[in-house]
Amino acid sequence: MESDHARRPDTVWPPDVRGRVKKMNILALIIAIIAVILLFTGGFVSSLQFLLWIGIVLAVIAIIVWLVRFISGRGSRV
Repeated sequence: MESDHARRPDTVWPPDVRGRVKKMNILALIIAIIAVILLFTGGFVSSLQFLLWIGIVLAVIAIIVWLVRFISGRGSRV
């Protein structure tokens, strides 16, 4: 047998308030999921932006090395 205390959470709120509470919980869950996605996306974008700059610097260094070898005539001839 269930006591009144066990059934109390269902009877405390009228039906329309219970529906609003469930909608608020779903809304809070959706907002939390979006926040986590944006948190990870922001971290990935900032790290990708850093890696992009590293790639640009390495490409410029590679072009300079290639130009120096080409101008000095020490390029490999196949």
